[in-house]
Amino acid sequence: MRALGRRRTGQAQPIVEAGPLQFDTVGREVRVGGERLNLSVRELSVLEMLMLRAGRVVTKQQIVNSLSAWDADFSENAVEVYIYRLRRRLEGTGASIQTVRGFGYLLETDEALLQRP
Repeated sequence: MRALGRRRTGQAQPIVEAGPLQFDTVGREVRVGGERLNLSVRELSVLEMLMLRAGRVVTKQQIVNSLSAWDADFSENAVEVYIYRLRRRLEGTGASIQTVRGFGYLLETDEALLQRP
């Protein structure tokens, strides 16, 4: 899915930024202010989805569909667990994950909050 997204734009962007977060798509790591954020593979995948869609709502079902392996069950309850863990890891970074009741999750940064009217 990621490869198809890169083909549409013509070339891959090796670094995705959302506020203070920098996601290296090649090295598969997230940095905040130059410091590496230690995340599990699934936490990293969920955060990647949110960063690629920063400012837009990502539904639980989109996350489940993206992270489900052919032979593994990945439920909406598991999504809630990973969101909880990510929220704790992002505390104090200037980025946060908001719940949009009835829709899904939204990655917000302090910069985005300052730009609101």
